[in-house]
Amino acid sequence: MSITEEARGELAQRVAFSAFAYYPEIHADEIAFDLQQEVSWCLEPAAGQLADEDARVVRDLVARTIIDPTAYREVLNDTLDSLTDDADADPDGHGE
Repeated sequence: MSITEEARGELAQRVAFSAFAYYPEIHADEIAFDLQQEVSWCLEPAAGQLADEDARVVRDLVARTIIDPTAYREVLNDTLDSLTDDADADPDGHGE
């Protein structure tokens, strides 16, 4: 299974937003913060578009990218590119 280009873009934007808002002390400052809920929100645009194993891999990468974007952003983008319907149209995922 693969995801649409639109879902890939929305998912990436949500991860970027979540990563920007995340900081290590968030659990102390915002008791209601739940990383898994944040990850689920990020994955909503691709709901039903990924095979179970692919969804597990992307879920893990999304969580890791939220916590440490510098270390995982490229791996997440490469993975999303490989799972996108039209991955050959934009191999680096950054637009024209």
